[in-house]
Amino acid sequence: MTLISSWCCSISGMIFFWKLQGVIQNKKKAKRARYTLEFKQEAVRLVESGQSIAAVARGMGMVVQTLFNWVKASREGTLKGADSPSRVNAEQMEISRLRAELARVKMERDILGKATAYFAKGQK
Repeated sequence: MTLISSWCCSISGMIFFWKLQGVIQNKKKAKRARYTLEFKQEAVRLVESGQSIAAVARGMGMVVQTLFNWVKASREGTLKGADSPSRVNAEQMEISRLRAELARVKMERDILGKATAYFAKGQK
């Protein structure tokens, strides 16, 4: 066995031993934080009142980039909370209403077609 292969075996053995001892822990994926709209608005208000984004993020225990994205979204008017639905404009509401009406009319048509066929059989 060469010096390098014995060194590799000893390193891999040490890593295995450390895993057994709990020194090296398997990292689990952290759950993504969900913030309410009120929390986001308060953080944005603090930034707009003159505090730096870094200071507000540090004080609220979040990543600077997250707060920067909230400030940007607030200026664009697209800031929303974890439990709030996305903004729906008038056209999307009209499309939704028309789809529901179309489904209702199709159901009525199918019922009338079946009723017509039923009564046509009875007259023969």
